[in-house]
Amino acid sequence: DTLTALVCTIPDEFRAEIHHTYKERKGTSLLAHIESETSFNYKKVLLMQATDPIYARAEALHRAMHGAGTDEQQLIRIVTDSDYGERKQIMEVYEKHYNKSLVHHIDTEISGDFKKAMHAIFTSDMAEYDLEADVEALDEAMRGWGTDEEALIKLICSKTTNQMNDIRARFHEKKGRLLEEWVKSETSGYFQGVLLSLIRPPADQLAHAVRHCIQGFGTDDTGLITLVAHLPEYKRMALIKRYSEIFKRDVLKDIANDTSGDYKRALLACVKPAPQVWADALKGAMKGLGTADGLLINFLVLAKEHMDEVRAEFEAANKKPLWKWIDGDCSGDYKD
Repeated sequence: DTLTALVCTIPDEFRAEIHHTYKERKGTSLLAHIESETSFNYKKVLLMQATDPIYARAEALHRAMHGAGTDEQQLIRIVTDSDYGERKQIMEVYEKHYNKSLVHHIDTEISGDFKKAMHAIFTSDMAEYDLEADVEALDEAMRGWGTDEEALIKLICSKTTNQMNDIRARFHEKKGRLLEEWVKSETSGYFQGVLLSLIRPPADQLAHAVRHCIQGFGTDDTGLITLVAHLPEYKRMALIKRYSEIFKRDVLKDIANDTSGDYKRALLACVKPAPQVWADALKGAMKGLGTADGLLINFLVLAKEHMDEVRAEFEAANKKPLWKWIDGDCSGDYKD
């Protein structure tokens, strides 16, 4: 539980420093230690969470295309979950690490309108746009007999998140129907998947993607791990909120019901707000025979900037204030 809590709440701004200090003090890398001490899907969660987000996504894209067959859903998840700047960074890391162009590699693995859409996402430049003209062009591309897929690609795959937010709202206002629903009725397959992923607000898309990984028979563990790793606090909160609003379900309960053991605890630690994860870890450091003093101190120091939230989460979960729990487990100056 301690390893899970520490790795799954690593602040992005301290990630490089943590890796450097760990290697300096332990004589081995954090990733190598995780690799040797954990296994199966639990290992995959911790390795991805501990790895730099941009490098992790580049590596995940390569795995999705390496060997026999291509994981198209994984391509869509990673590419549409990244913003314009992140995609540029991923392309740079990919070419440096694998000595090949990411765009070219994707082009060789997929085909048709899906390929054209993915290509446009990576090669389009940020530019000014005409909101009213784009709304009319989208309407024209789908009205009447047939659908102009080339127009949809040009109009949707080149937009930033803020631009798409404006287009989605204006389209509904002028045309009286949801852009997402109309595009869904006019397209299919992976092409449909990538367009819908770009049209939806990021929090909604994350909720839809997580639900897709855990609904029905079996769990898409690769997709689930990719989606929940590296979520900053505001994305964790947004996922919990939008998942509940869209599907009328609890994302934490759904993940818990679909997974087990250390793997389950790691996934939940990637989605729960960090103060809740630390509150759980504090209890773990104090329960049972004796108190793990080093762990207790570490978590109290780690959570010091969010101690009001940690205290609230601890009391809500344990029906007892944190200070009373510590009072019963510690003594002397250490307790004070």
